[in-house]
Amino acid sequence: MPKVIAENCVACGACADVCPQDAIVIKDVAVIDSGKCVDCGACIDECPSDALVRRPVRPPRHRTTRASREGSRAPHAQYGFLTNLYAMMQAVAASPQPVIICLYLPG
Repeated sequence: MPKVIAENCVACGACADVCPQDAIVIKDVAVIDSGKCVDCGACIDECPSDALVRRPVRPPRHRTTRASREGSRAPHAQYGFLTNLYAMMQAVAASPQPVIICLYLPG
């Protein structure tokens, strides 16, 4: 779901006009109803003051088990690696320059 940067929002209503789900209400700033928003991004493209930005998607959190706390190599013990890989891929996607990533996965 997009996030409203309140200091940039001029409450022009352009985002509300283009929203296919009527999820945006204009008050002092644009307010997005998370229950209606389908994250289509139309409002982000339409905003003339760049007050709407896409929130970074967070990977789901996993519960820690006793085996992982004791140092076991449980399947989810490598979750830290996956989180770092996910963050790196997001940074690459936002980069205006082409990027090559090489991964070494032993085993």
